[in-house]
Amino acid sequence: MEKRNFISVIIPTYNRCHDLKNTLNSLLRQRIIDDLDFEIIIVDNNSNDQTSDLVKGYIERFHRELKYFFEPKQGKLFALNHGIDEAHGNILAFTDDDCIIQEDWVENINRNFIKHNFDMLCGKIIPIFNAPKPKWLDLNVNVYKGPYVCFDLGDQYIDNSVKDILPTGANVILKRNSLEKFGGYSSTRRSEDTDLGYRWQQQGAKIAYAPDVIVYHVTPESRLNKNYVRRWQFLCGKNSAEIFKEENKIGRKLFGVPFYIYKGALLSVSRYLKSALLFQKDSFVRELWVWFNLGVIWNYWGQKTHFENLR
Repeated sequence: MEKRNFISVIIPTYNRCHDLKNTLNSLLRQRIIDDLDFEIIIVDNNSNDQTSDLVKGYIERFHRELKYFFEPKQGKLFALNHGIDEAHGNILAFTDDDCIIQEDWVENINRNFIKHNFDMLCGKIIPIFNAPKPKWLDLNVNVYKGPYVCFDLGDQYIDNSVKDILPTGANVILKRNSLEKFGGYSSTRRSEDTDLGYRWQQQGAKIAYAPDVIVYHVTPESRLNKNYVRRWQFLCGKNSAEIFKEENKIGRKLFGVPFYIYKGALLSVSRYLKSALLFQKDSFVRELWVWFNLGVIWNYWGQKTHFENLR
């Protein structure tokens, strides 16, 4: 007899009332099989818009499967952990407050957990845009997949026995007993999900990707500019340096930074200048790797920026 799963969908939110409404409407359209228990947990991370009224207005429409909680301590980490504490499910499914959920998302999560044995499941994330994409934006280029939340490892199920898989928080699902075994969210930085996946992978957790577990991430027009991507890539470098700091302890250092990191930064500058001077099409992509390496160095120097909470 197949095990009966209870799936808790956990959504932290902060001042995205309009986007959250679209997320809730998409969850109303979920196809839920009869033998599946299911709940939605919204954790309001100290919003000052109409988030509370919005969610409470949807509770009756979800037949009490929707639950609202308030987390006064600012920071996604605290909202995530509050949601976990309130959840009843043996499976914890996380998505964002600016995502549209495909109607078979919960059903396919359940099916994958019945069919396969893993600790963490990463689903496909497809970006959609509220305005025409600029000509320079090509989502086949890896540096754009982060800021515009594109996570697509193909159309076949794979796990980390084939390749390393690090999750993106807009579509990551965990077994509760694996959370207890390998440890929960602990990073107060950005990329809490990547930090979690890396730590789990180091401990031998099985992490999988399922192409039929799909959400759509909505990108507002305000993000469709190069300065947004520059800042995002800089912060990505800072986060990467922190997450993988144990791997970067070896070798000689200058001002606390390993020499090979300086070498990588200088190489990225050289490649960018060559590309820019020759007016090559990839010059902006080359520039972004400069920003990434600057972010890595900035982290080692212990510096902060005025855009730490870029959204």
